[in-house]
Amino acid sequence: MGTTLKISTFRWLKLAILSAIGLTAFFALSMTTFAANEWTVSGGVTSETSLTVGTSYSLTDITLTDAIFVDVGDSEVLLFTIDATQVNQLFDSTVSTVVIGGSCGYFGSAYAVTYGTPATTARITLGAEGNCAIDGTIIVQGLKVKPSYVLDPALSAMVTATLRTVGDAGDDIIAETSSTTVDVATTAADPAAAITITNIATVGTAGTLGLTVTTPVAMAIGDKVQVTFPANFDISAVSTAVGGATSNFTGTPTFTASQSGQVLTLTAVALVPAESGKIITIPTGIKSIYASAAGVITTTLYNTSASANMATATDDVIALTTAADPAAAITITNIATVGTAGTIALELTTPAVMNTGDFVQVTFPANFDISAVSTAAGAATSTFNTNAATFTASQSGQVLTLTLTATATAPAESGTITIPTGIKSIYASAAGVITTTIVDITPEPDANMATATDDVIVASTVGDVTSTNVEPANLSVGTPSANTISFTTTAEIPNLGKIVITYPSGFGVASVAGVVASSLSGLDGTWTATVSGQVVTLTQTGGGATAAGAKSLILATGIVTPGATGSTGTYTITTTTAADLNIETDAAITADTIVAYSSSSSSSSSSGGGGGGGGGSSSKTTKTTTTTTETTTATDTETTTDTATDESATTEEDTSSSTDASTETSAVATPITVETKSGSTVTLTDIPADHWATDMVKAMISADVVRGNEDGTFKPEGNLNRAEAAALLYRIMGLEDPANPEMKPFTDVELDQWYAGYIAELKAREVVNGNPNGTYQPSKSINRAEFLKMAESLYKYLADDDTKIEMEALEKGETTSVYKDVSSTDWYAGVVTAATEKGFIGGKEKADGKYFDGGANITRAEATKVLYTMFGKMLGVNVAE
Repeated sequence: MGTTLKISTFRWLKLAILSAIGLTAFFALSMTTFAANEWTVSGGVTSETSLTVGTSYSLTDITLTDAIFVDVGDSEVLLFTIDATQVNQLFDSTVSTVVIGGSCGYFGSAYAVTYGTPATTARITLGAEGNCAIDGTIIVQGLKVKPSYVLDPALSAMVTATLRTVGDAGDDIIAETSSTTVDVATTAADPAAAITITNIATVGTAGTLGLTVTTPVAMAIGDKVQVTFPANFDISAVSTAVGGATSNFTGTPTFTASQSGQVLTLTAVALVPAESGKIITIPTGIKSIYASAAGVITTTLYNTSASANMATATDDVIALTTAADPAAAITITNIATVGTAGTIALELTTPAVMNTGDFVQVTFPANFDISAVSTAAGAATSTFNTNAATFTASQSGQVLTLTLTATATAPAESGTITIPTGIKSIYASAAGVITTTIVDITPEPDANMATATDDVIVASTVGDVTSTNVEPANLSVGTPSANTISFTTTAEIPNLGKIVITYPSGFGVASVAGVVASSLSGLDGTWTATVSGQVVTLTQTGGGATAAGAKSLILATGIVTPGATGSTGTYTITTTTAADLNIETDAAITADTIVAYSSSSSSSSSSGGGGGGGGGSSSKTTKTTTTTTETTTATDTETTTDTATDESATTEEDTSSSTDASTETSAVATPITVETKSGSTVTLTDIPADHWATDMVKAMISADVVRGNEDGTFKPEGNLNRAEAAALLYRIMGLEDPANPEMKPFTDVELDQWYAGYIAELKAREVVNGNPNGTYQPSKSINRAEFLKMAESLYKYLADDDTKIEMEALEKGETTSVYKDVSSTDWYAGVVTAATEKGFIGGKEKADGKYFDGGANITRAEATKVLYTMFGKMLGVNVAE
């Protein structure tokens, strides 16, 4: 669009001058010569490359040049007119005077200017002093223009300048001419808008809006202020009453509010003057619907008649809003004890409307397992609104997500969401904190409506391990043996969890460190023992979580009974997480009774039931007092360590000892009484007179090598462990029972154990060597090959030089062919060959020939037979040739 200025003179002289806005870098007014009563006009342009609405711009001096003599007399008038139908310009009405000079008799005097409404005309009344000769000039200085709205810079227009006389009968056009101008761009002013909304710092709270704004030009009735809010604001409830929005502009004009999406429109009901820092107030209905950082609003002042902007601000910041407190409180029934699943009820307040797809997230403490919640659509019910909105539950880690189902809404109100199944505590913990968040999915990314991080969920206590039992295989005083651990859990043991067994004071548990539990039942992975004081902790590696149910395992070595007879005191079994957080426990597993020790056999006893943690009792089974049988398949060489290469033997009579202990002990035996060389008397009640080993047992008792049990039994078919074997071999030497050593002979032989002195003395004589890792494994059952190796080592230690040389020659010579199961590649081949040649062993007779059976555990009767045949003459008790 262009700007037209009209000029007239004859008594009253009007001058029209053009001020134009466009895309080019100049403001141009181009005039041609008039035809009659000729005047020319020059100047009256702006020098800026672009203009801003509401900003005042000076026009260059306007020069009127007369081509003929003109008398400019009293009360002549200069009238400058802007054609407002073509352009967006107004005169700056704040300019009250201009200076007029030139050669027509005006000498720089100040003249008052009056403006039309709107300011599209500027009128100056001249004095009587002016007379113009040919080429005389009138020069006007100081007029300014002010754009009133944004003009599309793509438009240009033809402008018209007219020279008029003004009389009572109307305007008389003396001359008229036209020229073309190219517009300079006009941009919107900055309204310096700033918005404040009280009470909206928290989601869901409605507040009063105060919009501080500057109007760069006057706003007519119907002109608008438009405010575009960030997406996290709900403005749908603003009052739309006519004039409902008030202001403090001069004259207190009012506005009518309307809303569409995020745009609030305020339409002027009265004229709004051009003023700065005024406030428009809207009393109701604006609130945040989800948490957001400080956001940007856009404020636009709009000229309705021209359909164009007056002013725009896009950098005005509105305060951040924080998530509301959903006042969440969670209750779960039946979860006070670990492992018990319960129903969850979540009471909360929604600060804003929840729509389909919006969700509530509840983050549970680490001690809760929520993996079993029902994920059926709509399975979680609620008391929200009359439709009883339903939710679909999902779970990831510790986060439970409740998503509002399709077609449902949940209004801003208090309600309860109920989830019927699947949440339980997995280990004991004090009352924990949950986090509840209500999330709106509309923005990208999702945004919080409300968050609570201080809601407390009930404490959960340790559950009960039931059917508990800690069962040493041997209850003799100070005896190492295998232990069977059994129990039943209600809750699972998580992956990498632990089983903690606390032994009563007096038990020696240090040597079980590093032992891997065997014979696992109901347990996954590998369970390895560590020791601290009386506590043995089995830690899982490999495998996965262990489900609830019955479980058992065996610790085959390293645990020694107390050194005194009587009650042991109660045991404790506790299951824990990898982080040592308790899951279930039984702290009152019934005590055992320790009986007097005898090296040749173990005592028999039983113990009663024990309480189970928080309730009930579990009865222990009768405890077998012999060590657990371990069949060792030895593959080492003769020079390797005791565990794989120690000693055992048998004779032809061994075939009669192949019956198991239950068969033997069921036979009716006549008690036998033996007097020892030390003068004591031993009576045995469980070895029949016709047993193949009876005479040899009696002979070795008389030599003070073998001793019966305190209860008068011998247990001829019971297994022998490595500690007991050491005691038997030591007594062969006829020495007093040894004192406990000052230094541990092996890392797993504790100084206060009954067998420590025996093992230390044999090690000093190089009869036993232990294992490469420095252990002896005193509770491990010993097999036939291992016992024979130990016995033969003692034999060579006690023999004269010739006998020792003979034995070593036999061991290194050709392997015996007596046995079908002994070959030259067996580590014990030389030991078996020498013992066979010397008549110490004879093997087991079977249908297809003789067998040595070196990997089988040696029985007490078999061990006694080996000692009798090898050392009887030396002891003076074996006179047979």
